[in-house]
Amino acid sequence: RGKVSDLAYHNSLMVQVWSMLASADARLGVRALQQLPPAPASTAWITYVRCHDDIGWAVDDGDAAAVGLDGYLHRRFLSDHYLGELPGSTARGVVFQANPATGDRRVAGTTAALVGLDAAVEAGDEGAIQTAIDRLLLAHAVVIGFGGVPVIWMGDELGLANDAGWAGEPGHEDDSRWVHRPRMDWAVAERRHVPGSVEQRVFSGIRHLVEVRRSTSLLDASTPAQALDTSDPGVLPLLRSHPLGPFLGLYNMTGEWRPFPAERLAALGLAGARDLLAGWQVRVEADGNLWLPPYASRWLVAGAGEA
Repeated sequence: RGKVSDLAYHNSLMVQVWSMLASADARLGVRALQQLPPAPASTAWITYVRCHDDIGWAVDDGDAAAVGLDGYLHRRFLSDHYLGELPGSTARGVVFQANPATGDRRVAGTTAALVGLDAAVEAGDEGAIQTAIDRLLLAHAVVIGFGGVPVIWMGDELGLANDAGWAGEPGHEDDSRWVHRPRMDWAVAERRHVPGSVEQRVFSGIRHLVEVRRSTSLLDASTPAQALDTSDPGVLPLLRSHPLGPFLGLYNMTGEWRPFPAERLAALGLAGARDLLAGWQVRVEADGNLWLPPYASRWLVAGAGEA
């Protein structure tokens, strides 16, 4: 309304995606997204998993308190997790800036490095590789399915690793953000054509998300995304109430199977919904739930498809 800009980075969405993945909990993300005022219909968000810049943990203390968290401790947890300093974390982020007065530490790294793909490839652990790829694709499914203008930063479409030699180039040594600004390795890019390679699995997964998005008008930027209250704390529900019908994105931020109640689907007009990503009608189990596999994404619309 104030004619400041037609497009703006959705920094909050980016931060909350990383927070949800680290904590395996969507409640803070839902709370933060629900507090944002609606954007004017003539504008759109730029959505992204990460960008050329670092990640600063823009977690509001009030939002954190509303879901039972301490904002300071959660921001510290996110830094510790994505710097690989917590037991069980395989992330390989690096510190960009640290504020000794507040304890804040900003984090740099490619998406592959932050979801643990770098470490899994180095270890040759196929199970860990697939889990990391699932996390990477889940993060992109959220931002591509949110609406607006999604942007993929160079290398993330291939699962490109951190640049281990970033500090060796004159002029870069004092800015660790160069760790995720590598020169394109075209040999790595060519591996996207090799069936079963990490690059092929990442590239084909993101390309599928883009192709499905292109095929539906329900993701038009003029229809805002609405974060719904969680039924299961690990599942993020994002609803778009488009004139042509509802679009519900369900995102399992955990490494376990998690449910979403069929009665909520029915209340949203999505009984017998079709998953655009899978291409068929979703199955509700005898317990009355739609079950989502670990790190799964569902883009649900009304109407039956293939059984």
